[in-house]
Amino acid sequence: MYVPDILEKEFSAAAEDRGEDPEQAIQQLMLKYVQKEESTAALLISEDPNGPVSSIAEYNPNDARKINKEVIKALVSYNGEIEIDPADVMKDKIPRDPDAKRELILGVLRHEHTRFVNEDDRIHPHVIRRGDVVRVANMFIDDLNESDHKRREYVEKVLEQKLLTNPNAEEEQRAFWTVEDALEYIEFVSPENFSDLHTAYLVERDVVEISKQLLTSRLRGEVDIERVNDARSAWGLDKLDAAEWMIYRDFPKVCNE
Repeated sequence: MYVPDILEKEFSAAAEDRGEDPEQAIQQLMLKYVQKEESTAALLISEDPNGPVSSIAEYNPNDARKINKEVIKALVSYNGEIEIDPADVMKDKIPRDPDAKRELILGVLRHEHTRFVNEDDRIHPHVIRRGDVVRVANMFIDDLNESDHKRREYVEKVLEQKLLTNPNAEEEQRAFWTVEDALEYIEFVSPENFSDLHTAYLVERDVVEISKQLLTSRLRGEVDIERVNDARSAWGLDKLDAAEWMIYRDFPKVCNE
């Protein structure tokens, strides 16, 4: 099969920008194409059409096939951001590895996030609540609510290690998938949108904490300091100096707002 060089380069660049492996991405496209013909993708790869999916590249959350244990284990080293339908997960096939369980929780959270947003009121659709992580973790972790250890492993670590988290002590903890999501949130909220003084106060604290956390997070290199400070200015907050906050990251006790 011949593919023009320019198309191959553009496809590879697009796949890498999305955090996907180009080889796996092209395989996924080919399998989807075959599924629409008389043959099926399962037959093409010599698998039972009703059997479990055996590779991440093969997985489609919109079909009825289940995920086997090896796919869940592979999530740990997968660079993409896969969405997983919780109905596709066989609970007795979940590996014991905590990292694999955390990646499974994240995959299902991506799939379910839109539904969670539509089911309740939240200030902005980019907001991920701590309760969202708890809801997903409860699908796969037994006795989560009765175990401090399990909550640390499968709620707190998911929030702290995988998401951008705002630990607001007076409101439910909020998190975001990306720096861009967090920036869009603090740019969206402004004092004139909140007539209730208590709500306005809580949102202002959100802007304070999220703006500081952005500059001290593992993803701080992606942060546009001007956008952060524009969002702070809308609330009458002082601007942050990026260089000063690099110091705060390393020595947090010597710098207070």
